[in-house]
Amino acid sequence: MSSLLAEITPDTPPVSSHLDNAEPEYDLLSAPERVPITRKMACFLADNGFLPGRYTLHEGTLYTDSRHIERISITRKMAYDLMDTNLIAGRWELIEGVILSKMGQKRPHANTLIRISNWLEDICGNKYVQSQLPIDITLADDETTEPEPDVAVSIQRIQDYEDGHPIPEHLLLVVEVADTTLRTDKVTKAKLYARAGIVEYWIADTNSRTITVHREPQNGKYQSVTNFAAEEEISCLAKPNEFKKVDELIAPMMTEMPQNTEQ
Repeated sequence: MSSLLAEITPDTPPVSSHLDNAEPEYDLLSAPERVPITRKMACFLADNGFLPGRYTLHEGTLYTDSRHIERISITRKMAYDLMDTNLIAGRWELIEGVILSKMGQKRPHANTLIRISNWLEDICGNKYVQSQLPIDITLADDETTEPEPDVAVSIQRIQDYEDGHPIPEHLLLVVEVADTTLRTDKVTKAKLYARAGIVEYWIADTNSRTITVHREPQNGKYQSVTNFAAEEEISCLAKPNEFKKVDELIAPMMTEMPQNTEQ
């Protein structure tokens, strides 16, 4: 165990600090999909020179101070090194210095992803559509962010990205399928994608069976946000004449399996 760890757990609640692009009522640190930093992960990062001489680990988050005000953001390098040493398992994405799990999809989420992917491949071509792969956000905070949207459509063939990922200038559409991640998708990711200049962003909500379309990114915010109900038709800017009913894109909620009454 690294001797640099200064784990402080005061009796009083820690001072909370919201992320720069989060609404006051929402912080990524409270997101249900957040991957908490463990003592083992913290010691690995400290032993490999990623952390300052002294730091605090409190409730799965690293801080430079004992009052829990100055949060230490996880960088892409840190996250990939943790993955290479099996300290992060499964699929994940990095959003503004916080590792979020992409594991544990419910069936409606998975089926909705398949439906949207298949439709976009049909109208845009399967060589230009990727599912659950990273994209590059070319912002000042690029080193602390690497999102992995559920679906993305690029102007360039996906196979041509050999040394990197699609960049905002190449992305025609980004789609997130939301169930438990709805607040993160509506607040944090909407602002992140708008700041990056991604021209169109959809949130497919499997619970309300709606698709929210974000367009016209300007000054870090989408100026046009439209909600489409299940019975309405929808199209994307890349293929404005190709329409699809929302109900056909969002899979129905799971129903209880009938009980076997045979003896």
